[in-house]
Amino acid sequence: MRKILKFIFFTTFVLLTTQHVHATTKWPLINELDTTFNFSSDDYSIAFSIPLVNKNGTTVYTLFGTGGKDSYLDSLTNVTGINHVGPLQIRLVEGVEDSETSLLAEDDSAPWHTRGQIYYDQLVGERSKIPECGVLRHFRLRGIELTLEFTDMKIDKNGNPASFELHIYVRDCSECNSFQAEPTVP
Repeated sequence: MRKILKFIFFTTFVLLTTQHVHATTKWPLINELDTTFNFSSDDYSIAFSIPLVNKNGTTVYTLFGTGGKDSYLDSLTNVTGINHVGPLQIRLVEGVEDSETSLLAEDDSAPWHTRGQIYYDQLVGERSKIPECGVLRHFRLRGIELTLEFTDMKIDKNGNPASFELHIYVRDCSECNSFQAEPTVP
């Protein structure tokens, strides 16, 4: 019985202190961002990087986007050593160096298993309406909320996106204290 009580006390103590430390983590304040990109599903290459800077102008995180045709992505993988998966992959990394990991992961998954991996069939029809996996995706972490919103969708004769706009918003979020993206499903 004593061992059980010690275990319960220890577990409760660890949980309470871990939550306190996690809840009081002070992430750097990031300048807000509102930007838009136009894409076509026929684009051979898609590549962008957006520095997320703090109030002093120092890059704290970088948002990378890569996509396009398989031949382009294969050549990019050969040059960078990072596995780029199409048609569009968005990764958030700490600092300025691109990486095969992403803070947009809700666990230790590779970027192509996160909501930052965009497949065009997720942007049309019923799949586009799936919360946080369709045309509107929010990532809450490290004192920010990053929003990806796909709009102005032009559909081809086969029902696939021919072109679209990607709006990227970054806002301060004092209650967003997760080290990586908060889970979207409890």
